Amino acid sequence: MEILKLKEGEVLFVEGEMINELFIIKQGEVGVFKEKGDRLDPFRNINEGNLVGEVSIFTGEKHRGATALATLDSEIIKISKAAILQVINTRPSWLGELMQDLTQDLIYSGKMMKDQSIFQDDMTREFRILTPDAESLYLNSIDDYRRKSGVVRPTT
Repeated sequence: MEILKLKEGEVLFVEGEMINELFIIKQGEVGVFKEKGDRLDPFRNINEGNLVGEVSIFTGEKHRGATALATLDSEIIKISKAAILQVINTRPSWLGELMQDLTQDLIYSGKMMKDQSIFQDDMTREFRILTPDAESLYLNSIDDYRRKSGVVRPTT
C-alpha cells in the first residue's frame, strides 16, 4: 500500500496503461475520462472514500480502458493487484468467482443504462463541466505522463 498526493490536473493512470493496482480516494476527487483525439469525454467523478480502477482488477483486462486524473488536490491510497489477489486467494475459491460475476453484472448494467440513456441527466449534473482551460491543462498533463511512462495513446 502506498499513499499518493496529486495536485489538480496530475494523472493517476492513462488509457492503455497496464493494470497493476486499484486506488482508494482518501481525500479530493478524481475524474475518469475517455480520450477522444484532442478532447476529453468525461465518464465519471470519483469522490472521497470510493474506489477507482477496481473493475479491471476482476475482469481480467490487461490495459486500462480510460484515463484518470485529479480534478482536485487529492490524497490517494494505491493497492497493488498482487496484494488484492493474495487476499482473495486466502478466502474460499467461490469468493473470487463471485467478485468476477458481480463485476461483470455491474459492467453490463452500466452499458445498458448508457445505451438506454437511463440517468443521463443525473450523470451530466454529477460530472463537473470542463472549462477549456481545465481541459487544456488536463490534456497537457496526460501528454507529459505518456511521454515519461512510454504509454502510447490508444487508437480509437
